[in-house]
Amino acid sequence: MIVGRHTPGLRAPVFFLSGASGVGIWKFLACDALSAAVTVPVVVALGYYFGEHLDDVRARMHQVEYLAAAAVLLLLAGWLYLRRRKRIRAQGPS
Repeated sequence: MIVGRHTPGLRAPVFFLSGASGVGIWKFLACDALSAAVTVPVVVALGYYFGEHLDDVRARMHQVEYLAAAAVLLLLAGWLYLRRRKRIRAQGPS
């Protein structure tokens, strides 16, 4: 429940499933409050300290996005290469 609270797209389903699976209201509220008590101050502090540098943060995020895309492409190319190499070895000499 704690992780689901902060996972985009899973928040509502996790809350629904915790109720449907019989998690008690007090246990649910305790987990949710604990999670909020940790993350809300962190998000507010980040906004306070880095709010002035929002343009810089956005520019850095674009750089990270490009690096992540390049890493995914390299991993995909390596996987395709190894898959092809394995298929050729499995065929054996002709």
